Amino acid sequence: MEERTGGIPWKDILRGAMVVSFFCLSPGTIPILGSIMGIFTPIATLFYLVKLGWGYGLAVLGIALIFSIFLWPLFGSGSEYFFVEILILGPVLFSFLKRGFSITKTVGYATGLLLLLLSAYLILWGIKTGHSPYQAVVSEINHSMESSLRFYEQLNLPETTVGAMRDALQDIRMLVARFWPGFSAASLLVLVWMNVWIGNRILDRYGLVNFQFGDLSRWSLPEVLVWLVILGAGLALLPYLGPQTVGINLLIFLLWPIFSRAWL
Repeated sequence: MEERTGGIPWKDILRGAMVVSFFCLSPGTIPILGSIMGIFTPIATLFYLVKLGWGYGLAVLGIALIFSIFLWPLFGSGSEYFFVEILILGPVLFSFLKRGFSITKTVGYATGLLLLLLSAYLILWGIKTGHSPYQAVVSEINHSMESSLRFYEQLNLPETTVGAMRDALQDIRMLVARFWPGFSAASLLVLVWMNVWIGNRILDRYGLVNFQFGDLSRWSLPEVLVWLVILGAGLALLPYLGPQTVGINLLIFLLWPIFSRAWL
């Protein structure tokens, strides 16, 4: 982190606020590619926190937050949960880096925090809709798929094609409704891991060596994950729908750590 003895670095603060706002709003302003860019907003936040420190770094985030709040509804950039998630992850990672947490603790704790935020959001959403959180998500999935089917029906496609799509969507709906917890948790884990991995490379590129995880290729899978994989596989093999669902969701969640270890 840079030591500053002069005045307030307004240029860096304003530049940082523009960069963070750009990434934050990109899902609603840049077709297709913007959705990918948006998930890396925490990297921009992390970079300016490391470069400027807590005080000026939070000023960057505050200005970007105010700017984005006004423009977020205009561009329709996504859900409120996603908005909170991408803005909070950068400070969380910076806090863990300052405390000297290992990559395992950083990724684990950050993913756990995002899962808690997701759970709180789903509970509030369930209260609002009058359904349980699980049923609220399933209802939203069904609504999205029905909207997609109606769109294709309006294209005057042959009835056989529409019928095949309807059958396929029905199968997909059943699978997603059963396994969305595992996919959601795995998505958050991937989000955290990619921001840590790319953020580590960027910090190294700019010589901010005091805030890095070091050589990520030396990271090894915690022993507890091995036992969780065994537990998930055992549950998935049981001839009962409930334990099978839990086991498969657990395996879906653990797929990314195993893949990332092989990849690194």
